Amino acid sequence: MKKSEERLRVINNIKKAIKEGKLNSKVEQNDHIVTIEERNKVILNYDCQKKKLKNKIIYILARKVTNKITNNLNKNTKIVGIENIKNINTGAIITSNHFNKVDNTIIRYMMQKIKKENKFEIVVQETNFFMPGILGWLVRNNKTIPLSINHKYISDNFNPTIKAFLEKKFLY
Repeated sequence: MKKSEERLRVINNIKKAIKEGKLNSKVEQNDHIVTIEERNKVILNYDCQKKKLKNKIIYILARKVTNKITNNLNKNTKIVGIENIKNINTGAIITSNHFNKVDNTIIRYMMQKIKKENKFEIVVQETNFFMPGILGWLVRNNKTIPLSINHKYISDNFNPTIKAFLEKKFLY
């Protein structure tokens, strides 16, 4: 299937999901479905806070690669209204309902422009942790926190991680 045909199918899936009120539905073609075994092996044991030395080191490498990719992809990107967020010091939630696998780089780029590139975390749907290749590696090893449907993970890992970030007790 050509990229243009795939894109058109995704756009139609988005329109259908909106019409049906299913705003959190997956709309991409052939998107990964996480199995219970994968969730147990990868998500439930994920080191969200990068407490292990090995994970901290890998994160630093992943961040350097991501910053290079971000800067290359966004060299012609213009952020309109950046003056409205430059002085936010109380925290903020920035959402990206993305259609392209790398469009979150725009948020990274914006955070670089306001000198807060190390002061944000990204919550991603757990299926993103199973992307193949370099993009999947970057998702798993960067400042990302998977959001899972598993209640044990939410209570034992996700919620404490979010709480630590909000209380500013978490630093890489």
